[in-house]
Amino acid sequence: MAYLEGRASAAEVAAMEAALADSAFLQDALEGLSMGGNAAALQAAKQKMQARLKEQISPRRKALSPGQVFLREQWIWFALVLVLLLGSAAFWIIRELLNNQ
Repeated sequence: MAYLEGRASAAEVAAMEAALADSAFLQDALEGLSMGGNAAALQAAKQKMQARLKEQISPRRKALSPGQVFLREQWIWFALVLVLLLGSAAFWIIRELLNNQ
């Protein structure tokens, strides 16, 4: 925006022009911004888009109690118990096979 408004420093202008020379996408974006109208309208659109993005990525869940966490993540507990049972069974079978030899 500073580049379009003429407020960019010489180094920023040089960097922007180098980037524009390498990217057709940036050239199209700059052309669209320059045709977009006044800076106030662009700023308002930018703020509106940022607010919508923030709303979309912000967590919407309320804090869960420990009981709710257990019920929600019940499959983890089931998997943990299953792994422990299978590991114990495998240990017992291997021990019995080695003792019978």
